[in-house]
Amino acid sequence: MLERTRTMIVALTFLGLLTLVPNGGVDAQTSEANAAFATAMAQGVSALEAGSFAAAVGAFRAALEAAPGHPEARTLLGTALLESGDVNRAINELLPLARSFPENYAARMNLARAYLAAGREGAALPELRAAVDLQPDDHGSRARLTTILMRLGATEEAVEHARILAGAMPTNFAVQTLLGTAELEIRAYDNALRAFDAAAGVRPEDVNARYGRAAALRGLGRDGEAVPILGAIVEDAPEHADSWILLGDILAGGSDVESRIAAADVYRGGLALRPDDPRLLEPLAQLFELAGLDDETIALLENSAATDDRASLSLALGRAYFRSDRLDDARAQYESATAFGAAEAWYRLGVTEVNLARLDEAEVAYRRALEIDPELGIGVRELGNVQIERGEMDAARLTLDRARALLPEDGRAAYLAGLAALQSGAPADAIAHLRRALELDPQDTEALYNLGLALRDSGDTDGGRRTLARAQEARRNVPEPDPAAQAMAARRAGYLRYRIGSAATAIALLERATELEPTDESGWFYLGLSHADLGDHAAAVAALEQATGIRDDRAETWEILTDLYARLGRNDDAARALERFEALGQSAAQSQ
Repeated sequence: MLERTRTMIVALTFLGLLTLVPNGGVDAQTSEANAAFATAMAQGVSALEAGSFAAAVGAFRAALEAAPGHPEARTLLGTALLESGDVNRAINELLPLARSFPENYAARMNLARAYLAAGREGAALPELRAAVDLQPDDHGSRARLTTILMRLGATEEAVEHARILAGAMPTNFAVQTLLGTAELEIRAYDNALRAFDAAAGVRPEDVNARYGRAAALRGLGRDGEAVPILGAIVEDAPEHADSWILLGDILAGGSDVESRIAAADVYRGGLALRPDDPRLLEPLAQLFELAGLDDETIALLENSAATDDRASLSLALGRAYFRSDRLDDARAQYESATAFGAAEAWYRLGVTEVNLARLDEAEVAYRRALEIDPELGIGVRELGNVQIERGEMDAARLTLDRARALLPEDGRAAYLAGLAALQSGAPADAIAHLRRALELDPQDTEALYNLGLALRDSGDTDGGRRTLARAQEARRNVPEPDPAAQAMAARRAGYLRYRIGSAATAIALLERATELEPTDESGWFYLGLSHADLGDHAAAVAALEQATGIRDDRAETWEILTDLYARLGRNDDAARALERFEALGQSAAQSQ
């Protein structure tokens, strides 16, 4: 602060503003006033330099008593008021001065500083622009202007000023970091990378410069280079939340399961430090939802305060409740989410009300969704379904005509339109709609059955009978779920839950997988690991022994068994397992 004040005084002196003779004339009274003014100004400047701002305010007021309205004294009084923290009085002093003397650099720059101190960034902006125009070489004002422009979203202008600063101060860390941040905002990633490289050259260990480099590399599609930088940051500076977020986002973009698991681990690591940060909660909840991990989504979000502030999180929790058949909880969560004004919240509330057999409430919810988004086709469609359930066929037909227009490729909309037409006594329309439904979804046995009824009601008795027979045959021929496919799904879900630390849930799934497909070694292997995670060593050994009975050349299994046998006091078995593990290791080494 003192250095800034000294700079201000130097600037005022340079501009000739510290004029100590305010009045003309040579009479004794004028000489006395001049002397009082000069003394007060000198005292004020000394007090400013010493950081005695209250004393400076008093001295400059005394100078103004000797020379009322003197612009230099008023400029310094405004400066002293600002430095003393009396922001509003500083503005009152400096504003008329800046308007009367628009070329008064000191008045305009300090007025900008006062506005900023008062939180009035929009008012500060024209004063900063004027100050920079008046003194283009004042890097401090330009840097302040650049920062405010970025905060107000005027990024292109901010970049122009940041580039001027960087050209004048190529080795200044703060300037290069500011430039890099501005270039990132306009997605000039090559320029951003150069700026952050320059900043890192000055301070190689600085977290912001390293993070900026990673963000620029990410923008350039060079994720492989960004990941180790971010990994190092979260190790060195775990409090840097943006690094956790960016690292997780990069990993979550991978198409393979391992990348997504790694992303989940990163997001959870960040949440350990920032438990309610929605930038971590949202993508982690999305990963859980994509993997079908509803229990984990519920555990993640159920007690998070962030669900009260974010529609996306509240909806994610509601969807997890709904899929877990916790309909009352889902309804409560969707009701909470409606406060954000999202059409999806009202739509999902309507779906839940239908499942709770509350058709009146469902209709209200669907209509509210459509008030917000009249083009929400699924909302129109499900409103039509409610009208069918309530026997309002004429209204349903009109609603479903609208749904079909919004969702021309949606088989359910066509099916419901056909059902409404059939039940309102319009078999010809029903036939057209139901045939369209079957074009879109040939496996829709309900559409096929109702088509048979519509054909029969239209007078085509033979066609109706044949179609109804086809529908009954199709229903009988619906294939039973393939045990191998069920086992694979259970195994995959169990593996995912084991990897994210939900061992108890993993065990239930993996037990089902091994029951359906007892000859699959991987199911027994991960079942053993899950039991081991919970400390049930005997159950872990039993599962892993089953795995070795199917496949005895997985070295990792024997390594884990060695440890578990030792924990159980089965030393002979531990020695045998270790011998097998070492033999497999030697075999692998020889093959290389």
